[in-house]
Amino acid sequence: MDTRHLPKATAALLLAGVLLADAIPASAAQTLRSVPRATDLSVRLTIDSFDGQNGRRMPVFDGYRPHIVFYPPDGDVNCAVRLASAEAQIEPGSTAEVTLSCASDIRIYADSGRFTVYEGGRVIGHGVVAH
Repeated sequence: MDTRHLPKATAALLLAGVLLADAIPASAAQTLRSVPRATDLSVRLTIDSFDGQNGRRMPVFDGYRPHIVFYPPDGDVNCAVRLASAEAQIEPGSTAEVTLSCASDIRIYADSGRFTVYEGGRVIGHGVVAH
């Protein structure tokens, strides 16, 4: 698929194997929620294992600051990952309940709250905002 005519975030999602039609439920198409910067978001975060192109080899620790693209993709935002006190790290291939604190205001679909996590231009994980 030729992605040169697509917005950068959409092209990145397609290259990562994520189709927006699959990632966003139709019921959420009209309902957006604004979240001010520095608001703590409870999320379920999955860190992908390294597959030669995407994912991570090393665990994620408290304070990790990846770039995150929330849906609708309107750019990326830098967010700090805060782990629960009982968890020292998230191993690649694992999912954990964490808190995100983003450096900028964001807009997310109220019904889905899905996002993709990037590091150095690679997709390293994904998640969903808890309701």
